[in-house]
Amino acid sequence: GDGQASLETLRLHAQRFPTSVLTEEREALTIKALVRTGSVTEASARLASFEARFPRSPLLPSLRSILRESVTEPTPPRQ
Repeated sequence: GDGQASLETLRLHAQRFPTSVLTEEREALTIKALVRTGSVTEASARLASFEARFPRSPLLPSLRSILRESVTEPTPPRQ
């Protein structure tokens, strides 16, 4: 999918529904989209906030894994 489009959709959702019951899921999707767009530093910061806000979230293991994989994967050479 398109990471930038996902981020925009998630931003609009947060604006329209700031206290949504889906806040946890929206934040998780935002972190994944940030990783997809290469914004690993921002994704890492958002993950730290997510961990503080949702310490028992069942989404944490997959988010940590995605971020860890994005840091360890070699960057493909530019052409």
